[in-house]
Amino acid sequence: MDNEALEKMKFPIGRFQMPKQEDHQGLRSSWIESLSKLPHNLRELTFDWTLEKWKTPYRPGGWTALQLIHHVSDSHSQALMRVKLALTENHPTIKPYHQQKWGDLSDSLLAHPETALSIIDGVHAKWSILLENLNAEEWNRTFIHPEYEEPFSLNSATALYVWHGEHHFAHLQNM
Repeated sequence: MDNEALEKMKFPIGRFQMPKQEDHQGLRSSWIESLSKLPHNLRELTFDWTLEKWKTPYRPGGWTALQLIHHVSDSHSQALMRVKLALTENHPTIKPYHQQKWGDLSDSLLAHPETALSIIDGVHAKWSILLENLNAEEWNRTFIHPEYEEPFSLNSATALYVWHGEHHFAHLQNM
């Protein structure tokens, strides 16, 4: 497989690009809509999948669909906590985690996909309500990610996680 084909499999919707700062106001409602629809979209896409399909990698050398859905569950749970930390503390430094190692733990390898889908349902319901009720000042609150040593505003973090959900949804669509 050539590099271009592998890149397309890794990033089926392209790599993340941060929207321009002035675009955030108009994008917020579309971000919230995307986050609130993701659980339904995932369920609709995968409702008739067999366990065999769940255990299939989404690309050569990549995670299985099962690991991927558990990754979305883990990642978006962390995202909700990061938003809450940013709203309740002044510029908190969040704790990163090793995504690859989490994806190789037994819960990601063995737990039924419904376990992850249920978590995604609840996390996205809470997350959407929280974001719908932020004022302009709260959207600019920040947290610090120690790997990047720079603040992430809730604007930029939300844009990133919307992309993240759409990115992994596209992986599953392409299976």
